[in-house]
Amino acid sequence: MTPISARCARCDSGFSLFAVVEDGTGACPHCLQPLVAGDPGALLEWAAAADAAQYRLSASVHILQQLRGHLIVDWQSVLQSLAEEAGGEACRMFRPGAGWIGGRSGAGRARSSMRALKGTSAS
Repeated sequence: MTPISARCARCDSGFSLFAVVEDGTGACPHCLQPLVAGDPGALLEWAAAADAAQYRLSASVHILQQLRGHLIVDWQSVLQSLAEEAGGEACRMFRPGAGWIGGRSGAGRARSSMRALKGTSAS
């Protein structure tokens, strides 16, 4: 599983969010400057929580894909919801139309299915 990526606004270097948790100081692994003002406790706690949540979501995806039946989960909506909750900057993190169905990219198929359900044609 690809770890959650983060970036320091000071030195513009990228790193794994969990690297901050492992270090335990709340500092950028490259420039060693604090990533948040004040006590880094909340940063460390919520970075660890995000890492654990990513693992649980990934495990859930794998289990749901293995179930037999007629369930198709709109994983694009999961990613879109995360981007919307994170705010404006985060909305540019996701490439439009990047969806996954049954472990394979299904963006086009998902859009076609949604248009069929809505009774619209492609634009």
